[in-house]
Amino acid sequence: MYISSNKKISDIQSQFNFIFPGLRVEFYKKPHKSYKGSLKDNLLDADIRLDTILPNLECDDVELTTETTVAKFEQELLDRFNLNVQVFRRSDKTWLQTISTDDWTLAKQNEKGINSTINKY
Repeated sequence: MYISSNKKISDIQSQFNFIFPGLRVEFYKKPHKSYKGSLKDNLLDADIRLDTILPNLECDDVELTTETTVAKFEQELLDRFNLNVQVFRRSDKTWLQTISTDDWTLAKQNEKGINSTINKY
């Protein structure tokens, strides 16, 4: 996944969701603590360009592997890019913050999210 200052939040979300269709990532004004949720009031609009919120953003790739945990992914975006993100997993028709399962891999979260909708409709 490539992080670049000229991209919108929605561009990053699309890249992430293409790799992990059972998950989504949201961006926030403030960080959250491990195993804690992010407040909806701090949610950033998906149409915002990254250079608007982070004028000195360094562009780089983020390696997304199936073995990366949610906690590691969220922490990497915070440490490397100063981006506050929260991963959500599909659960039937809703999206849940993965706060109690941050130690799960992205693959495990994604599989659970995809399986939550199979044979439901």
